[in-house]
Amino acid sequence: MRQASTSGLTFKDMRIRDKLYIDKTLLIKDILDQDDSGVFLYTRPRRFGKSTNITMLDAFFNLRYEGNTWFDGLAISEFSNYDRYRNRFPVIRINLKDTVPLESEDGYRSFLEGFVETMRETLKDFSYLLQSDKAGAFDKADMMAVLNRTADDRLLSKIMKILCRMLHDHHGTNAIILIDEYDRAITDTFGTESQGRILKFLADFMSATLKDNDCLQMAYITGIMQVARSGMFSGVNNLYVNNVLSTRSDERFGFTEAEVMSVLEECERPDKMDEVREWYDGYHFGNVDVYNPFSLMTYVQSDFIPDGYWSRSGNDKPIRWMLERSDQESVDAVAEMISGNLAVSDIHMDMTYDDMRGARLQDLFSLMVMTGYLRIAPRDDGLYDISVPNKEVMRMVDCVLKDVFPVSDRLFREFAIATGDGDCETMEGLLTTLLDGSSYFDLKDESDYKLAVFLALHGIIWRYEVECERRKGNGRLDMILTPKDDCMKPIIMELKVAGTEGSLDDEAREGIRQIHKRRYYHGMHGEVVLYGIAFWGVVPRVVSERIVL
Repeated sequence: MRQASTSGLTFKDMRIRDKLYIDKTLLIKDILDQDDSGVFLYTRPRRFGKSTNITMLDAFFNLRYEGNTWFDGLAISEFSNYDRYRNRFPVIRINLKDTVPLESEDGYRSFLEGFVETMRETLKDFSYLLQSDKAGAFDKADMMAVLNRTADDRLLSKIMKILCRMLHDHHGTNAIILIDEYDRAITDTFGTESQGRILKFLADFMSATLKDNDCLQMAYITGIMQVARSGMFSGVNNLYVNNVLSTRSDERFGFTEAEVMSVLEECERPDKMDEVREWYDGYHFGNVDVYNPFSLMTYVQSDFIPDGYWSRSGNDKPIRWMLERSDQESVDAVAEMISGNLAVSDIHMDMTYDDMRGARLQDLFSLMVMTGYLRIAPRDDGLYDISVPNKEVMRMVDCVLKDVFPVSDRLFREFAIATGDGDCETMEGLLTTLLDGSSYFDLKDESDYKLAVFLALHGIIWRYEVECERRKGNGRLDMILTPKDDCMKPIIMELKVAGTEGSLDDEAREGIRQIHKRRYYHGMHGEVVLYGIAFWGVVPRVVSERIVL
C-alpha cells in the first residue's frame, strides 16, 4: 500500500518515492488544447492541489528533467501528440507564499523584503546564465543587483521579464513561467494599510512579466482569489481565467467520488466512505462534485479519525475581516447556512480592491465561495444556490462566527435547556444578557432580533434543522426548528417588536395567536412547542404553549 502524503512533496518526489498520487496529468492537455502560448490563471481554495499541479507542470515542461519516467502509466502518457512539448522549455517556478509581511513590522517593507528573497531563490536556479556568453551584459548586471539585494522596486517588478530574455538568449527558446500563490500577500493583509500598496506592486510585477514579453512561451498562475482584471492583470490580452465555475479542468482539483473510493480501497477501508462523504464532500467545481483532498489524505494519515484538518491548515483572516464589517442581513444568512439551509444570491468571481474592503452580502458570499467556505451551484434564473459544503466546514464557519461575535458557551447551553423545557423566564434573562452585552446588534427591526435569537439557539442547532422566514400553513413564520431525531420536539417561534414596554405581554401573546391563526404547524404530528417572543429595546418577553397534533 502506497503512503498518503500531505507534507507538500513535489510531483517529482511523489513519483520517485512512490507515494499515493491521484492522477491529474490531463491538466496538461486542458492547457495545451486551449492555447500553448497563453496566460492561465487558475483559482481554487487552498489545499485543493494547486501547488502539486504546478510542480507536475514543471516536471513535464522543464528541459532540465529531460528523460524522466515520472509520467509513465499516467493519463497524459496516452496522448503522444503532446510529447513535442515535454521537457522542451526553460521553466521559471515562483512561489509567492513567503512574501506575506510580518505583523510586527512595516507591512509593505516587510512584503518587499520577502519578495526580494523569493526572487533571489528563483534566480539562483539560473546562476549559470551569469557565465553565458550569449546573455547580455546589462541583463547580467540587473540579475546581480537582485542577488545582491541592491535592486530598487522598479527593477524588482521587471526582473522576470529580464530572466526570460536571458533564458531565450542562452537556450534559443522561450520560457514558461509558473507562479504559485500569487495572491497570498493580498489575502493575508486584509484590513491593513499595506494591502493597497502590495496590490499595486504585484499589479506592476504581473504586467511587466506577462504583457508584451516576447520571450515568454506560456504562463500558469494559481491563487485563491481572482483579483479584478482592471487591477492585477491589466493589459494582459491572452488571459484565460479558470475558477470554481469553469467546466474545463473541473476534475483536476480536489478528488472526485471515484478517486476517493480508490484511495480508501488502496488503504483497505472502503467502509469509511459514508464518514468521508459527511465530513469532506460537498464542493462543486464546474460540473463535478469534489472532496477536499488535503482533509482526506490527512484523515487517512490520522488512522481514519475525522476532524477539522483543513481548518488548521491556513488563514481565515479575510473572512473574519469581512464578517466584522458585514451588516446583520449578511451575518444572519451565514448563521442560517450553518444549520444546513440554502441561500440564494448572485456571485462575482473577480474582486476589486474596493470589493475587498466592502461589506456587501454579495462580496462576502463571493469571497467565501472562492476561499472554500461555501459551495455554489448555478440556478436556471442566473443566481446561485449557496450552502456550507460539509461537516468540517460547518464547524469551522461556526467557530469563526463565535469568535467574531463572542458569547459565552454557558449562555448557549442554558438557552438550549430552557428552550427545551419551556422555561420562559430563563430564556428572557439569557436573551437580555445577549442583547445588553453585545455592541453588534443595532436592534432596529424584527430581523435584528431574529439574528439574536438565532445566535442564542446555537446550543441546539446541531439537533435541529433551523429555518427562518419559511412559508408554512397560511403564512410565513419567523422561525421553525425541525428535529433531526424523534426524541426532540418541533419548535415554532414568532417574533414581535413592541412599541412600549407595557405592550410586551400583549405582543408576545399575539405571536402565539398568529401561529394558531395561520396554522404554522400544519402537517406536523405529536407534541409541538410554540413560542411568542416580543422585544422592546434589550427587554424581551417570552410566552410558550405546547400542543399535541
